[in-house]
Amino acid sequence: MYTPLGDSSGKHGGHSALMRTLPQEHAPMMLQPDEGSDDEAAADDGGHTEDVGPSVCFLISINSFGFAYSLVVATLGVVILPSEAIRLFADNHAMMLGVMLGCTGVTQLIGPAVGYHSDRSTSRYGRRRPLLVVGAVIACCGSLAMLVAHEYKLKYFFIASLTSAIAGLNMSYACYTALLPDLVPSSHLGRASGTMATMSMLGALLGFSLFGFLLQTGASTRECARVCASVREC
Repeated sequence: MYTPLGDSSGKHGGHSALMRTLPQEHAPMMLQPDEGSDDEAAADDGGHTEDVGPSVCFLISINSFGFAYSLVVATLGVVILPSEAIRLFADNHAMMLGVMLGCTGVTQLIGPAVGYHSDRSTSRYGRRRPLLVVGAVIACCGSLAMLVAHEYKLKYFFIASLTSAIAGLNMSYACYTALLPDLVPSSHLGRASGTMATMSMLGALLGFSLFGFLLQTGASTRECARVCASVREC
């Protein structure tokens, strides 16, 4: 039986009397404070954890591929292919230069397919790493084949080697561009993108400087040989 509540105890007294008269199973549960509540409150008040981003060495390392890619691509269409077109196809070098550039442009279409496949990859070695390595191997083999074709003046074998080398390079590049959002937190993607642009610029600058120096050295060597030949004739 419940006992009636009196009015003399007032509002709070009535509430206390109700609590005393309710059976134990109907009594409201008393919330106990969590043990870590004080620590969490202290952390919320003044102990904010600092968001430590990736180190500079990590960003430079992951963007080292961009350096090599820009070094190759920036000088390929401006320095290498024009000279090879003149050397291998002296009669119609202009048209064959267009064919070479067209083959390298077609290989750009491999990027979306590689990205689609790597996004859905379930390899135990990771989503990007297998295709990244495969593309690097294809690019290296194609570059060595280009060297052989250059030495022995194998015209169309050079074009085929060029196409395979750039296809492998673009395959690796597609995986490389996906590594930044995979490994770098979104709050630090600005730093990662800036490092990527810097490494790409440095690679292109080194490529033009290096090949410009080699071309000048080669031109000077040919000029000296021409002078020596003319002196010998005299």
